[in-house]
Amino acid sequence: MVVKDCAGAYKEIKAVPMEIDTKDWFQLKVIANGDTFEGYYDGKIVAEIKDKGLRAGKVGARVYGSTAHIDDFDVNGKGIEPSSVEAKGKLTTTWSAIKMVVER
Repeated sequence: MVVKDCAGAYKEIKAVPMEIDTKDWFQLKVIANGDTFEGYYDGKIVAEIKDKGLRAGKVGARVYGSTAHIDDFDVNGKGIEPSSVEAKGKLTTTWSAIKMVVER
């Protein structure tokens, strides 16, 4: 798990080496409860972190030095406002419109 501090620097707070089957889909999940964070790989707990400094902030997915396809990224829970997925103005919709003009 990597966090970004107020100065914009990334800090690794937990690394868990594990074998991942890259030929098939898998699920990664992090559950935050107070100052405890649990990390799961395909339903099996692989890490637990306690850190009082992670009280607020943003959530994201980042891939280092490899290729990944991320699908169904979701952040939810008590006190988190739901956000709708809107394709208008996003890269895929814009690229589709450009291709339609160019191909005509």
